[in-house]
Amino acid sequence: MDLELLELQTEYLNDLPDKLDLIYELLLNIEKGVHEAESLNDLKGVIHSIKGSSGSYEINFISKLCHSLEDNLELLEKDKKNILITCFHYYELLREFIDAYRPGENQDLTPIYDKLTDLNVDKMPKPIERKEYRLNEVLICTDDYFFRDAILLSLAKQNTNFVFTRDLKTFKTDDPIDVIFLVSPEKTQFKQIPKLSKKAQVISLVQENRVKDLPKGSPYVLITHHLIKDIKNEYFSILKKMENKNTEDISKPGKVLFVDDDESIHPLVKMAFKKHQDIDMVYCHSAKEAQDALVNFTPDLIILDSMMPDISGKEFKKILSQDERFKDIPVVFLTGLDSKKEIEALKKLGVVDVILKPFKIKELAGQVLQVWSKI
Repeated sequence: MDLELLELQTEYLNDLPDKLDLIYELLLNIEKGVHEAESLNDLKGVIHSIKGSSGSYEINFISKLCHSLEDNLELLEKDKKNILITCFHYYELLREFIDAYRPGENQDLTPIYDKLTDLNVDKMPKPIERKEYRLNEVLICTDDYFFRDAILLSLAKQNTNFVFTRDLKTFKTDDPIDVIFLVSPEKTQFKQIPKLSKKAQVISLVQENRVKDLPKGSPYVLITHHLIKDIKNEYFSILKKMENKNTEDISKPGKVLFVDDDESIHPLVKMAFKKHQDIDMVYCHSAKEAQDALVNFTPDLIILDSMMPDISGKEFKKILSQDERFKDIPVVFLTGLDSKKEIEALKKLGVVDVILKPFKIKELAGQVLQVWSKI
């Protein structure tokens, strides 16, 4: 995992205990009936914020737990006493995980994971399917199951869809192929590659004494006795080159205004846009702060959190739409809302797109630039 992300995760976890104290206080208020409606609304806001930010920090257990806690809060009116007991158990489990989890360390947290499984009740409302981004298509050409399994093991959980063939001559597909692994390839196989894909990157796996048999200019050659480590490293190297090329081909906004009241989200967005130093980014924590920034800063694009205190993202979008100076600036909503109805309501405000939290750090900038390229 990226060292910078590990450091950000540690800082994020160090800041969470204060929010846990607030969760406990709000749960007690609800239990005692003290400002119950207000406390419940505040509690939902805190849980929603942690759910989105923890997912973006790639601490998925916390995000999953908060999602389950949110679902329970929606059932509170039906059975307040028992649901509150369950919510307190979620709170205790959240604190237990935060005390135990060490970013980057190889830990067995199975007992904690099992507790969450036991807590989750049946018939929970199911979240809608989130927008899926295209998987990388990887073709493996080999009749050797050892090498096939070695490649699968190396690239497990890497946002990849695998297809297999023993012979490129007979293989056909309508899907675009991104990467082709050739195991001990014959020269004739290379002639088939342009027919399958003109853009696919090719990785040849050969024994050291057979490198000389490959066609001249074969770009990626791996010696088989370094298999597992080199497959993964070479694959990521190719993806990085592909990503950089795709990014270079996409136009960029010169100025971007980012508005989100969640302080923990800002470092992640800065990290996501780290490679795009040519974009002038201004970061704000509220609509009021954004209004002040707009006095001297006219962005080409605004990325706006939908749920903020005082002036919400939806209200701020309406304010922008009524101002002659800003009404034509495209707006992208960043939101943890996950129902189709809520997302459609955001789109009806005239935004160019809605990006869901938790977002993936490595994909956020690409998503925003893809949106910009279509404006």
